[in-house]
Amino acid sequence: MTNESTASRDPRTTPGTPWVRGTVFLGFMLFCSVSLNWYSPYIRPYALSLLGLFGALTASALLFRIDAWQALCERWLSAVDRMESRAIGLLIAAASLIPIATAAFVLDPIPHIPDGYAYLFQARLFTLGQLWADAPTHPEFFPAPWSLTLENRVFAVFPPGWPLLLALGVVAGAAWLVNPVLGGLSLYTLHHLWRELFDRTRANRALALCLLSPFYLFMSASFMSHNASLLASALFVLGFLRGVRKNSLAWGAVAGLAIGFQILVRPVSAAFIWFPVVTWFALFRRSRAGWRITTCSIAGSGLGTMGYSVYNRLLVGEWGVPPLYYMTPANRYGFANDIGLPWASSFPTPGHDLWRAMLNFNFNAVVMNNDLFGWPMASLGFAVFCLLSGRLAWQHRLCASVILAFVVSYAGYWYNGVAFGARFYYCLLPYLAILTVEGARIASLLLPTRVPGFDRPRARTFVIGLVFFFSLYGTFVYTPRVALTDPYWNQRKISYELYEELEKFVQPGDLVLVETDSDERYNPVFDKNSIDIETSPIIYARDLGDAANAKLIQQFPERRVVRWRYPIERLDEERALVRIRKMLAGGAR
Repeated sequence: MTNESTASRDPRTTPGTPWVRGTVFLGFMLFCSVSLNWYSPYIRPYALSLLGLFGALTASALLFRIDAWQALCERWLSAVDRMESRAIGLLIAAASLIPIATAAFVLDPIPHIPDGYAYLFQARLFTLGQLWADAPTHPEFFPAPWSLTLENRVFAVFPPGWPLLLALGVVAGAAWLVNPVLGGLSLYTLHHLWRELFDRTRANRALALCLLSPFYLFMSASFMSHNASLLASALFVLGFLRGVRKNSLAWGAVAGLAIGFQILVRPVSAAFIWFPVVTWFALFRRSRAGWRITTCSIAGSGLGTMGYSVYNRLLVGEWGVPPLYYMTPANRYGFANDIGLPWASSFPTPGHDLWRAMLNFNFNAVVMNNDLFGWPMASLGFAVFCLLSGRLAWQHRLCASVILAFVVSYAGYWYNGVAFGARFYYCLLPYLAILTVEGARIASLLLPTRVPGFDRPRARTFVIGLVFFFSLYGTFVYTPRVALTDPYWNQRKISYELYEELEKFVQPGDLVLVETDSDERYNPVFDKNSIDIETSPIIYARDLGDAANAKLIQQFPERRVVRWRYPIERLDEERALVRIRKMLAGGAR
């Protein structure tokens, strides 16, 4: 490809001061390794990460001079580089099958956080051709997740794009399979995007990295909207780049439709991906084709904005005000003392300022530095090294522009957004992955010029070995740790098996009063109700105490009342090893 020559400059000729870049690199990696304000299961324990980091560096340093190890490393990398369509297809299929297994065994085929249940509620509404449900007579017993009750109507407050896709799974009776499938489609799109930016060799390497990424695997096993957002944003950038290169209005239409759908999925992320790409081409790579594709993207953005505006108008009566603002006016973008909610997982008091924005970025960076590839406090290392290495080709600068746009823009949002990884930055996966590949390549070129004892083959072996041992740590230490303990096992203290036990005690016609310590643990049984709750074969309501329950029981005098308390204390019995033993004994669900 013509891109190869422009993206493969030898960094040894790059002017600059190495020690300044080295200091900046070490300082930023320290910022990405130590969380200043929060602890998280994604980044603890630090001792284990430091041990993994030291072990990988030591193992690679001990082995890189051995000829047999050098030959083995070259064979591994060559096997990845030579992958053709069939092998790539198998990897992408695996990229869907692994999240399916993760969803079935680790996360359960249900959401675990309120956002997922809200999306599922929207999807169920859409399958019935409805935008809202009639509010029950006593809505306080049926707290719908992230939903608004307005004029006797109940509806979720999120944009409609992802629930429309999720509705396909609801119709098929397997909503939990939609995101794994989208994950595979996303990687197929990303592979083409990486080939458009660079070449097949580097695209293959980035694909192999993503296949092992805990960030990708667990997000693809969830019910969140970010996989749909990744697919739409990647299609936009692919369509834009290919449309400019081929001067093709067909690819321009792909870019326009993709960014339009991204607006219907995550409008804020749509702005953050559109602006840097269009601005980059307008400022630095101006061409007639570029302006034509930009026009296509503007048209697509207009369609997406119009669709979202109509949706808002139908729900809350205003074109430009999303339902979320009606629910929580403090949950908005910007800097002010009245912005933000006093959540335990975020700041204890409302308000947003630059200091809090920095703390949010620090937390997201630390989580990403662990969770992106599962490497021990090193997942961002090669990408940061690439950007600090010196003269960069336009592809590197474009990737850096998209990353910077997301980081700067999300500084204006008060919440850190960490759930299933640094989810607000999930659209950055393709750019961080390819910059990691490039950083590893550049490191193998720079080592012989900076470190005595390294020639080009040995430097290449050292870097390959480092990536191998980092990936070994991620696959056999980090991923099992987060999967079989916190944060994913019985996430948010929600266990599918406990709800299966509940079904053994109820029968059609019952009114089930569920005693829980939070709405979150009521959400899974809320989803068991029909959209028209009061006609459900079994009604699941939240237990609000005897005095309050009396009016609900009076409304349904013909129904048998069943009380069930969510047994949080029993979750220790449902740890991973116990579940594995049950499965081996034939007791799997």
